[in-house]
Amino acid sequence: MLEKTATPKRYLTAEDSEKLTPVHVVWEITLACDLKCQHCGSRAGHVRNRELSTEECVDLVRQFAQLGTREMTLIGGEAYLRKDWLKIINEISSNGILCTMQSGALNLTDERLRQAADAREIPLIVNATVSALFVDAGRVIRGVEITRPDGTRDALGCQALTLACNGYGGAPDLVAKYIPEMRHASYFGHPGNCGDAVLWGGELGAKLDHMSGYQGHGSVAHPHGILISWAVVMEGGFQVNQNGERFSDESLGYSEQAAVVLAQPQPGCIAFDIFDERIAAIARQFADFRQAEELGAIIEAPTLAFLAERLNVPPPALAQSLAEIEEARHTGCPDRFGRRFAGEASLAPPFKAVKVTGALFHTQGGLAVDGTARVLDASGKPLPNLFAAGGAAAGVSGPSASGYLSGNGLLTATVLGRIAGQAAAASLQRTAPASGQGIAL
Repeated sequence: MLEKTATPKRYLTAEDSEKLTPVHVVWEITLACDLKCQHCGSRAGHVRNRELSTEECVDLVRQFAQLGTREMTLIGGEAYLRKDWLKIINEISSNGILCTMQSGALNLTDERLRQAADAREIPLIVNATVSALFVDAGRVIRGVEITRPDGTRDALGCQALTLACNGYGGAPDLVAKYIPEMRHASYFGHPGNCGDAVLWGGELGAKLDHMSGYQGHGSVAHPHGILISWAVVMEGGFQVNQNGERFSDESLGYSEQAAVVLAQPQPGCIAFDIFDERIAAIARQFADFRQAEELGAIIEAPTLAFLAERLNVPPPALAQSLAEIEEARHTGCPDRFGRRFAGEASLAPPFKAVKVTGALFHTQGGLAVDGTARVLDASGKPLPNLFAAGGAAAGVSGPSASGYLSGNGLLTATVLGRIAGQAAAASLQRTAPASGQGIAL
């Protein structure tokens, strides 16, 4: 059962409806924009002839505060292109109104984000990593230890802690333990994702869920390390191993295909994407594919036999692989792996190929949480003041790569992250400041 959290500020009450209170205000503070989106409803791009001055914006915020507004979302254009955007944010927050912002983020730099946080009086500590947690005998988190690049350390007290330190893809030992089929995979995440949340949670007796779940990709150019769009397969291409033989139904999904590619005969754990110019033209809409072409990762040949020579695979085997596909295309029946090619155009010269391997993008398993992002122990009971979101928490993909859908990782980062922040903040209103000594994890 999900525990009810504090009601979001934007939710209407009966009193709000009766008084016509503008609870949530979306404010287009400028039409200036650094993007040119065809779908833009505001037709943004240039500053209006008569946009509000700073003084007028400040006065407007105060008027909304008097009317009972509880949340204001700044949009544009791009809000950060106004020179006074930070003053507006500060004024909104100073009047007790929650300030949020919608952005295309093209030039939302780290410095601008820091300035926005400062405007809302949110303290940030950067260039430091959390090296330990301080926990008392009741499993209450009392604080954290941070370590800076120069080795200096500081202790910071806390009343609630949210772990948002991603998964364990950067820890080879944990990958080998929980997803052994990906132990030889290239890792496409941040090397700092070393499973700190999993390790700390384990010491606290937290429950771990779906630790074998992950997002993989079965088409990363080798040795270039460039993602090759799965469109080269789904538009009618296929994969062969170093023997020139197909080995799976490639249409099942790019995530689960990573382990299938890695399981191919050694050396190298590699495969080849086989396609043609028609498919390459589709893939060129992606910057990664264009970069792969520029770096020579895409191999081209006027005939299939010549392509086989360039790939150093047996020409008869590659020809047989294509012949099987053409038969399935012609008959409309699934091939021996269950894939259907009916309705797809035949591959035609010049043929193209790229050597690929399987990659791990991010892990999907982690700390078990409840509906308010509280970390659960092995018995299902929430730990006193510990929350988790993003890759630190168990995701919604389930225990295997096949459960991954595009955006699952972002879902736990954005939605669960917001839930965790709200729940942690609400918990501070119910508890007194912690005291006493703790032990370091």
